[in-house]
Amino acid sequence: VAHVAAVAVDEAALAARAFDAVLHGGTVGHIYNIGTPFEKTNLEVVRDLIKEFGLADQEEKFISYVKDRAFNDVRYSIDCSKMLEELGWSPQISWEEGLRQTVAWYRDEANISRWPNYSTGLTAHPSLDQHAQQFVNAMK
Repeated sequence: VAHVAAVAVDEAALAARAFDAVLHGGTVGHIYNIGTPFEKTNLEVVRDLIKEFGLADQEEKFISYVKDRAFNDVRYSIDCSKMLEELGWSPQISWEEGLRQTVAWYRDEANISRWPNYSTGLTAHPSLDQHAQQFVNAMK
C-alpha cells in the first residue's frame, strides 16, 4: 500500500508560511523540505474523501482494487524534520480541515465554472497518449 504525506490542502498559504519561515529563520545555503510527518495510505485518503462526501455507507461502491504499476512507488514522502525542528514550522490546519476545505472548493459552482476541464486530471494512471491528445485538442 502506498503512503502519501498528508499536507494541508491550502497549498498556496502553506507554501507562503513555509517560505516566510525559511526567509526569516533559515540558514543561507541550507535546504528545507516543506511537508509534514503525518502520513496516510492511499486507501485511507480515499476513505476520508468518501466520508467527507457523506457516502461512507457506500464505500464499497467507490473503491476498486487494481494491480500496482510495475514501477509503483511504495511511499511518497520527504524528510521535513529540519523545517519542524530547526525553524519550528508546521502546517496550521489539520488533514481533516484541509480536506474539508478542498471538497468545499470543488463543490462550489463558481470554482467549477472557472476550471471546466479539471476532471481530466482525475484519471487514474493517465497515459502519455491521453495527455498528448488533450494538448492537441486544446490547441485547436
